[in-house]
Amino acid sequence: MSAPTVSRPVATPIGLLVPLAPRPAAVPRPAPAIPTPAAAAPRTWPAAVLPPVAALVGVGLLAVSRVDQDAMGGLGLAGVLPVTAWAAIVLVVLGAAGELLGRARPRVLAGLTAALALVTTGVASVVEPAARMAVSWLHLGFIQAIAVHGEVPVGVDSRFSWAGFFSQWAFLSDAAGGVDLDGVLRWAPPVFALIWATAVLVIARRILGGTRAPWVAAWLFLALNWIEQDYFSPQATAMVLVGAVWVLALGPLATRHVPGSRWRMAHPRNTDPGVVVTAWGLIGLSLVALAVSHQLTPFALFVQLGVLVAVGRVYGGRGLLLVLVAAVAAWVVLGGKEFWLNQLALATGGVGDAGGSMAVALADRLVGDLGQLGVKVGRVVLAGATVALAAVGALLLRRRTGDMVWLPLALAPAGLVLVQSYGGEVLLRVLLYGLPFLAVLGTEALRTLYRRRPRLLRPVLVVGLVLLAAATVTIRGGNDAYTSLRPSEIALTRQVLDAAPAGSTVLPLSSTAPTQVTRVGEVTQTPRVCDQISDDPVRCALVEDPQAIFSLPTMDAEGVVLDGRTPGWSRTALAAIVATGHYRVAVDDGLAVVLVRV
Repeated sequence: MSAPTVSRPVATPIGLLVPLAPRPAAVPRPAPAIPTPAAAAPRTWPAAVLPPVAALVGVGLLAVSRVDQDAMGGLGLAGVLPVTAWAAIVLVVLGAAGELLGRARPRVLAGLTAALALVTTGVASVVEPAARMAVSWLHLGFIQAIAVHGEVPVGVDSRFSWAGFFSQWAFLSDAAGGVDLDGVLRWAPPVFALIWATAVLVIARRILGGTRAPWVAAWLFLALNWIEQDYFSPQATAMVLVGAVWVLALGPLATRHVPGSRWRMAHPRNTDPGVVVTAWGLIGLSLVALAVSHQLTPFALFVQLGVLVAVGRVYGGRGLLLVLVAAVAAWVVLGGKEFWLNQLALATGGVGDAGGSMAVALADRLVGDLGQLGVKVGRVVLAGATVALAAVGALLLRRRTGDMVWLPLALAPAGLVLVQSYGGEVLLRVLLYGLPFLAVLGTEALRTLYRRRPRLLRPVLVVGLVLLAAATVTIRGGNDAYTSLRPSEIALTRQVLDAAPAGSTVLPLSSTAPTQVTRVGEVTQTPRVCDQISDDPVRCALVEDPQAIFSLPTMDAEGVVLDGRTPGWSRTALAAIVATGHYRVAVDDGLAVVLVRV
């Protein structure tokens, strides 16, 4: 039987209705058969329960794991990490992979992402008794100085010229009744990493689409996050603000081009004016917060945001760039006046000297024993592999969507190498700023590869993610022999500083001590002539003439694994200082030693 026919009139220019020729009615075509993955079919309850249970068991194994900090060598944390911790990494990764390859329930995937953050970024927070990184304790001292005195100290440290982060936490601490922030320092890394990964998840949805690929991008970001800039710091908070900027810029402010327009005018995809204005305002607030909180991040964001603005991908992007420039300029002139008047050389040092910046950031860091060299070479190899995988993903994404902006966006901050060495950490910052987009592009490469031979590559990719997570834990913890602090070391440092008279000087034997954890601006805690006392203990002690000198186990370990010194060298150095007759031993508990001036 033939399909029924219909006819409809059409209006001519003179208003007459003329019937069109009859045409067959539209008959829906059957949808093409799309092969459904076997894993997406309904599963029995064991298959649905096993992924989250495996992750929970893994988290439990990590929770009961502990390490012997005294046994750490050049390999750092990985050299003393127990089998239970390694098993935890394997179980959590397998659980995440099993859920992703199955039904991929969003709530379960969210919980598994948190577990992945814990077994990658948060391993040290669990197995070690206190926050690592002496600089994080220095930040705590900055916060305490503002909370106690009610103002930012002047003439103490250039970082006080960007005191947004410190003032924020001083306000929170004071509002909470002077709450102890030691626990915040310890658990900051996995929390910050999880927030960053959430931003990567949203960005990946905008760039890649799909339902599973964005989760892989977030996990790949966590597995590649060996850079260790997620400790309690202005940089970590700045990256949260940067993530918010990208989520809004690639969401409500993402543009669409008008076809046929001579100038290809960009219009927001979101047509709700209220949403667009709100997003623009939130980004503006984030940019202002960045300007008062961190020195380098606003410039990196300006370069990256400028790439998107240049190709018309952000609605109102030029205005946002102007807001960022105005906020940075206003803060530099007003809030950072002391920095520019007294420490301008710190900002101008290394300008145009790319070779010098590279030497400081890379070549000068390749020192230490075999364990240290292995860890540091691993960092270089992993960074190169990350960029290479992202480059492949960028080419594949261009072939699929015609879009090639994301790789230049990720690599744009590399120009900072020409401007500032930033204390030798500029390459770490460049990789950090680009890592969200590098992870997204790397996911595109893995997704394309997986689609070609899913059955063959499924176990390969799962095993690869396990090995990558284990490598990241190894590389992140490679410096733990001298950055992993004991509660007793922190307590002793506070005790020595509290006992020092106001205006006096207290110096550690090495810079790895948690100095300035308290009494910042009241007691001098950094050498003024020597880089550190250990360079020439006797001469530096006599020249600096501090009220007290102290040594901790982490300082001795630093000299052993980095400088090839004999274990116990710190006691020998302190004994030489005592032999001058100017100092005597005040504390010696078998680990730490404190000298006071006679």
